[in-house]
Amino acid sequence: MGDKEGALGVVQVLVANTQAEGALLGWLRPLAAMAMTHFPGLASSPKWEPPRGIGAESPEELQQRILETAQAITLRCQALAYPLHRAGTVLPLFIQCFLHVAEHHKSKALRAQSLVCLRDMLLAVDSADVCGMFLPGVVSTLTRVLARQDVHTGSKVHAGAIQALHTITTLVCADGINHEALA
Repeated sequence: MGDKEGALGVVQVLVANTQAEGALLGWLRPLAAMAMTHFPGLASSPKWEPPRGIGAESPEELQQRILETAQAITLRCQALAYPLHRAGTVLPLFIQCFLHVAEHHKSKALRAQSLVCLRDMLLAVDSADVCGMFLPGVVSTLTRVLARQDVHTGSKVHAGAIQALHTITTLVCADGINHEALA
């Protein structure tokens, strides 16, 4: 399949040309449902079987496209200054998805990509209080990612985990109470 073909390719093109906050945030709900279905360990059913994906894509290719599409929506929200914390219950699903992929996926490329997506999504939240709610889970999972034996210093996964840790701690500490102390 070509780069911009298939359902997720169409969504990426639409996202790039969307100006409305509601439309951008509206794309997140079906994308979260896809992520919950197509990433092993996130689905609630213990008998989960990976689907073949959309069109001729392999499960790993589809997973990569889901991460790319989530990142495209996140970056578009940032560019238009739409705070992503308005996405409601979809935000924790994506954070859970990105952390799960970073910790458990066999593909180092997808693990690194999920960490970039996590960092970008946290930057798009634009609320220290909202980021603070995710701080314990994000920090503990990223610590486990860094402790993995297959994560080497200087690797993309290592760098992505450090960048995501930096991002969430900076965002949480940059609230009104700590802002003067950090300046």
